[in-house]
Amino acid sequence: MRTIDPIQIYCVGGDECALRVGVGVGVGVGARGEVNNLLLKLYSHTSLPKPLLSLTNPGNKVTPLSLNNSKTILVKLFLVCWAVVGCLLLLELGAKIYIEQIAGTVKFRRYASVEQFMEKGYSRLAEPHRYAAYIPKPGYRKDDNRHNALGYRGEAIESPKPDHEFRIVCLGGSTTYGSKIKDYKLSYPYLLQSALQQPDFAQVRVINAGMSGYTTWESLANLQLRILDLEPDLIIIYHAYNDVLARMVWPPDAYRADNSGYRGPAYHADPLTQKPFLSYFNLGRILLNHWSGYSAADLGKHYNPEAGTALHMAYHRQVAEGTYPSGIFTDHPIEDILATNHPIYFRQNLANMIHVAKAHQIQVLLATFVYNQTGYASNGQPVFKKTAIDHALEEHNRVVRQLAHDQQVHLLDLAGVFPQQSEYFYDYIHFTPSGNRIKAKLFAEVVRSTSLQRQHPDSLDTEIPLTDTSTPYISYD
Repeated sequence: MRTIDPIQIYCVGGDECALRVGVGVGVGVGARGEVNNLLLKLYSHTSLPKPLLSLTNPGNKVTPLSLNNSKTILVKLFLVCWAVVGCLLLLELGAKIYIEQIAGTVKFRRYASVEQFMEKGYSRLAEPHRYAAYIPKPGYRKDDNRHNALGYRGEAIESPKPDHEFRIVCLGGSTTYGSKIKDYKLSYPYLLQSALQQPDFAQVRVINAGMSGYTTWESLANLQLRILDLEPDLIIIYHAYNDVLARMVWPPDAYRADNSGYRGPAYHADPLTQKPFLSYFNLGRILLNHWSGYSAADLGKHYNPEAGTALHMAYHRQVAEGTYPSGIFTDHPIEDILATNHPIYFRQNLANMIHVAKAHQIQVLLATFVYNQTGYASNGQPVFKKTAIDHALEEHNRVVRQLAHDQQVHLLDLAGVFPQQSEYFYDYIHFTPSGNRIKAKLFAEVVRSTSLQRQHPDSLDTEIPLTDTSTPYISYD
């Protein structure tokens, strides 16, 4: 390969310099600025590699300097940047195609944006509420599910309440809402209404005020701020499981009356207008999901974030993976955490709901909580055994029984009479449609009872003896 001789500048005095290209080739020039202009012209009219430029003073040779070095670096950086941008654009295009065309339902829900979620026919099930954390989105409709204009699952509610209507409101979490069942007509509140309307109680309306994830904290706020306006005659309270999860917090001072050790901030901005920068990109959402579990379409995490001291998700994950106990549970087993955090707030919240109801002449029916003890779901799959939660639910059920006695309100000991057959359970706590039918039937028998008949004697004519406390229904008023 031919060696290119350096271009050299010799400063012969003052600002006068001479340019030499190769050996013995000299070009006389004037000031230094003219030398620079000449170099630029030389480089722009040749295809040869740019030679090394050196500056020398007579009798004092100095280290050669590259006047074009900075320009070369800038060009290289520019090319590298464009290469990186091009690669990112290709990856972004690939991520978009994967999410929208290739990914299955589970991964689509993890990686999709809210807009992609909507385009697929999905819609938001919940919306934020300033005091109750979140509520069912009013007007929601998808397939056989619907919410009315007031944000309750089911059909429209007349307001004000018609004369002679006996109105029942069911409070609870996903086991009341019926989150595993797509058809709202197969949730237990709707089935309860159907059971009561045939044939002797036509003037009854049952409202589903349950919502997935609700604890007694949310139901208490829901009762005071939304349900009282519905003018109910009777409220049915069915809670326990989510309140057990709310006790799974550590350290002990995180277990507080405001539930802040379990819940994140109660009100969050809509994720459509406030979200991480990376979530604007398909590739960014995939990375965020792998790094932190972020999912733009999982709106529940935006409206209902868990606190940093909450451990229920870690516990469930370890049980499912067979790695329990590990991490924090090595030193603090879940049994010890639940033994430290007693169900004091569960009792307190239930008592407050009873006091609010009584202050407004509303009757109260408490029910103990049913969980799957068969070990299997209706599809034959095994249900993970969570002995610690089993014991905690029994503890909560004892609280419900004692509170019904102390506060002189109605009690349905559902946990004591519900048949333990796997065909009635989707999983550990959620009922199949056939399970909901049994649940509704048991509640219907209680609502028809003599104690509740006194409020609307013209509407009820079926009596259940209340003298035998071994029956599922016990009246304390």
